[in-house]
Amino acid sequence: MDKLTLEKNDIYLLEGPQEIKVVEGSIEVVGAQMGTDDELEIPRGKTIPVEALSDSTIKASNLNDETMEKLDERSIPESWDKLVEELISSGSETILVIGEMDTGKTFFSTYLTNSLLNNNDRVGIMDCDVGQSDIGPPGTIGVAMVEKPAVALDTVGWDELAFVGAHSPGLHLVPFLSGIRHLADRALQKNDVLIVDTTGWVQGDGGRTVKQGKIDMLDPDKIVLLQKDQELEHLVHTISSERVERVDVSDKVTPTPPNERKGLRERSMESYMEDNQLKSLNLKNFGLERVYFGSGSPLQVEDPQVLHAEKLSGWEGVLAVVEGELSATTREKLSGYGQLKIVSPEVVEGLLVSFTTEDNVCIGLGVVESIDFVEKTMQVHTPLGNPEEAYRIQFGSLRYLPDGSENGFVEPGAI
Repeated sequence: MDKLTLEKNDIYLLEGPQEIKVVEGSIEVVGAQMGTDDELEIPRGKTIPVEALSDSTIKASNLNDETMEKLDERSIPESWDKLVEELISSGSETILVIGEMDTGKTFFSTYLTNSLLNNNDRVGIMDCDVGQSDIGPPGTIGVAMVEKPAVALDTVGWDELAFVGAHSPGLHLVPFLSGIRHLADRALQKNDVLIVDTTGWVQGDGGRTVKQGKIDMLDPDKIVLLQKDQELEHLVHTISSERVERVDVSDKVTPTPPNERKGLRERSMESYMEDNQLKSLNLKNFGLERVYFGSGSPLQVEDPQVLHAEKLSGWEGVLAVVEGELSATTREKLSGYGQLKIVSPEVVEGLLVSFTTEDNVCIGLGVVESIDFVEKTMQVHTPLGNPEEAYRIQFGSLRYLPDGSENGFVEPGAI
């Protein structure tokens, strides 16, 4: 490891992956104060400011001209520290952070978490960015209960998850908002403060609906706008001024290209699925959610092409899982029950699923290999040792390969 000597008030930006150890002195990293022999790891894809609180020496594993930059001034805006003082003095319990994409919301939320730990035993942090989550695998909302400072949220580990099943809340608005409310209730029972880090979707019908839904669901004590100009004001124009705080975006924030975002998601899922095993589950032992399959009354159909058929509720008609082409005779018979929804058995291949308890806590994920619609069994790749402990299986819209690589998307209601 290379040594870096810092004089008091020196500030360096260090890019991960990087392992750092304080040899002597004291430094501040994302609001966390560190002293001699303290160690930290900067994950890949993260760039972290290191500020010397005294003359200090650190060791780092990957120092070169491309991974380090000396700054002339702090990259932390003064408005951030003023906000911390306001939050401490007001005793705010729920804090909602809103900002556009690439405004540094997660870094800001990490800084806020570390700073508030100086006055609280434990701070909860919820990551609602299902497409770029630092707490929990992609497709989930994660909550971490932080008791000691962390330089990056993806090093903390999650305590509880809610399953959304997509990279965006757009077509999954109800499970997204209900998951946020459910996790918030549980987190506030265990933490002094809860910080809610949101997605960057803030414009248009969808962005307005999602953010208004979060505000209504959470009823936060403080809403923090992380904005460059006035781009978020439309979201809070009906909120009392006492509840809204505005802070500046750091001028060191850099955009993350779409291909890099995809790579980060895949590395996250790959890490989660690293120790997966192929399990065979009897679907009769679970409730199935977010699918039509398994929600109706079975129909007996004398046609080898029909692997499964069921009469759905009311006017919903019939769901038929068909291998190959459906004969005209069978089609006519099934249509007598109403609208006919025909799906192929391959539609489930690679789907991301959640194993969930009776009180709606996600205990883990899986990637479906196949479903035997005749025997009602499912082959699924999952790192969970005992997925049979789950009460229900929730189906998402994302497709993955067992190694965590993304493999497409299925619209809700496809099965």
